[in-house]
Amino acid sequence: MELLVQAGIPAEEVLAMSTRNAATVLGLAGDIGTVEAGKRADLVVLKKNPLADIRNSSQIDLVVVKGQLLKPAALLGGR
Repeated sequence: MELLVQAGIPAEEVLAMSTRNAATVLGLAGDIGTVEAGKRADLVVLKKNPLADIRNSSQIDLVVVKGQLLKPAALLGGR
Protein backbone atom coordinates (compact mmCIF):
# COMPACT_ATOMS: atom_id res chain seq x y z
CA MET A 1 0.00 0.00 0.00
CA GLU A 2 2.88 2.35 0.74
CA LEU A 3 4.23 1.90 -2.77
CA LEU A 4 0.84 2.66 -4.31
CA VAL A 5 0.62 5.90 -2.31
CA GLN A 6 4.20 6.76 -3.29
CA ALA A 7 3.18 6.21 -6.91
CA GLY A 8 0.56 8.95 -6.50
CA ILE A 9 -2.62 7.04 -5.69
CA PRO A 10 -4.47 8.74 -2.80
CA ALA A 11 -4.52 6.75 0.45
CA GLU A 12 -8.32 6.64 0.41
CA GLU A 13 -8.30 4.93 -2.99
CA VAL A 14 -5.55 2.50 -1.93
CA LEU A 15 -7.64 1.47 1.08
CA ALA A 16 -10.71 1.00 -1.15
CA MET A 17 -8.64 -1.06 -3.59
CA SER A 18 -7.47 -3.36 -0.80
CA THR A 19 -10.90 -3.84 0.77
CA ARG A 20 -14.07 -3.03 -1.19
CA ASN A 21 -12.59 -3.45 -4.67
CA ALA A 22 -10.77 -6.67 -3.76
CA ALA A 23 -14.00 -8.17 -2.39
CA THR A 24 -15.80 -7.21 -5.60
CA VAL A 25 -13.15 -8.82 -7.81
CA LEU A 26 -13.33 -12.00 -5.73
CA GLY A 27 -17.12 -12.05 -5.98
CA LEU A 28 -17.47 -11.65 -2.21
CA ALA A 29 -18.78 -8.08 -1.98
CA GLY A 30 -22.02 -9.34 -0.42
CA ASP A 31 -20.08 -10.77 2.54
CA ILE A 32 -16.88 -8.74 2.98
CA GLY A 33 -15.07 -5.60 1.89
CA THR A 34 -17.10 -2.95 3.71
CA VAL A 35 -18.56 -2.51 7.18
CA GLU A 36 -22.31 -3.03 6.84
CA ALA A 37 -25.12 -4.81 8.64
CA GLY A 38 -25.32 -8.45 7.57
CA LYS A 39 -21.68 -8.72 6.49
CA ARG A 40 -18.94 -10.61 8.31
CA ALA A 41 -17.62 -8.75 11.32
CA ASP A 42 -13.95 -9.25 10.44
CA LEU A 43 -11.94 -6.04 10.55
CA VAL A 44 -9.01 -4.26 12.13
CA VAL A 45 -9.16 -1.23 14.42
CA LEU A 46 -6.15 0.98 13.86
CA LYS A 47 -4.35 3.15 16.39
CA LYS A 48 -3.86 5.98 13.90
CA ASN A 49 -5.60 7.27 10.79
CA PRO A 50 -4.30 5.59 7.59
CA LEU A 51 -5.64 8.50 5.52
CA ALA A 52 -3.15 10.78 7.26
CA ASP A 53 -0.29 8.33 6.60
CA ILE A 54 -0.82 4.97 4.88
CA ARG A 55 1.89 3.47 7.11
CA ASN A 56 -0.63 3.79 9.95
CA SER A 57 -2.43 0.80 8.42
CA SER A 58 0.14 -1.37 10.18
CA GLN A 59 -0.62 0.22 13.58
CA ILE A 60 -3.21 -2.38 14.59
CA ASP A 61 -4.90 -1.93 17.96
CA LEU A 62 -7.65 -4.58 17.79
CA VAL A 63 -8.79 -7.29 15.41
CA VAL A 64 -12.42 -8.32 15.13
CA VAL A 65 -12.88 -11.90 13.90
CA LYS A 66 -16.36 -13.43 13.80
CA GLY A 67 -17.55 -10.69 16.16
CA GLN A 68 -14.80 -11.37 18.74
CA LEU A 69 -12.42 -8.58 19.80
CA LEU A 70 -8.83 -9.77 19.84
CA LYS A 71 -5.48 -8.14 20.46
CA PRO A 72 -3.03 -8.76 17.61
CA ALA A 73 -0.72 -10.70 19.97
CA ALA A 74 -3.51 -13.23 20.62
CA LEU A 75 -3.54 -14.05 16.91
CA LEU A 76 0.21 -14.57 16.92
CA GLY A 77 0.16 -17.05 19.80
CA GLY A 78 1.03 -14.43 22.44
CA ARG A 79 4.19 -13.30 20.68
